[in-house]
Amino acid sequence: MIHCIGDSHVNIFENQIGFVTHNIKVIDGLDKTITASHIRSFIPTINEFVADVQPDDYILFSAGEVDVRCFFENKIEYYKDLKSKDEIIDGVVMRYFSEIYQNYGGHKLIFYGPVPSYHDKNKNLALAQLKNAFHMAPDEEFFATGSYTNRERNEITRIFNKKLKYLCDINSVNFFTMFYNLITEDGTTNFGMYGSEDGCHIDKKYVHVVIDKLLSSINYSR
Repeated sequence: MIHCIGDSHVNIFENQIGFVTHNIKVIDGLDKTITASHIRSFIPTINEFVADVQPDDYILFSAGEVDVRCFFENKIEYYKDLKSKDEIIDGVVMRYFSEIYQNYGGHKLIFYGPVPSYHDKNKNLALAQLKNAFHMAPDEEFFATGSYTNRERNEITRIFNKKLKYLCDINSVNFFTMFYNLITEDGTTNFGMYGSEDGCHIDKKYVHVVIDKLLSSINYSR
């Protein structure tokens, strides 16, 4: 069994044989996200989800895409005279990985690296979908978008995934991501046939593609 915990991107595994999904409200304000400085506040909720995990089960963690939209731009701009972009992203990823590994390293772990950010042409649709998810009025101001372009956000995601994979590799932890399947050579997002209508998630009808890549990355057979 693979227990999938995290942001809305775990929903693609919903109702799939061999998978259990647990959604976390990964953001509660501009700087309170699962991969930012408030990760420890999520541990009690995660503990409830993993209470019934068996020795042969895997625990998959998915986070980061929300941070790219809602967190990193402000952080990078605020500290730009003190730290480089890479240093800021590396610090966030390190806290995320370390907290999860410290608390759940005794289990078989999988980190699901974030997918690319929505394309600029999908911004209005993605914004409407996000407001609906947060039960907000259409004209209500929303913090989940900034001035960074799609290419700039994807560069953050690329650095995020690179650092996360490095930490997984040196600690013998499983890692997989669909990020590189969903960007063009110029760094913009191209969900292609895999994209859902909101331009932000992989369409559930292609769940087999994601599962096949996940299972091959951990040499797991059902």
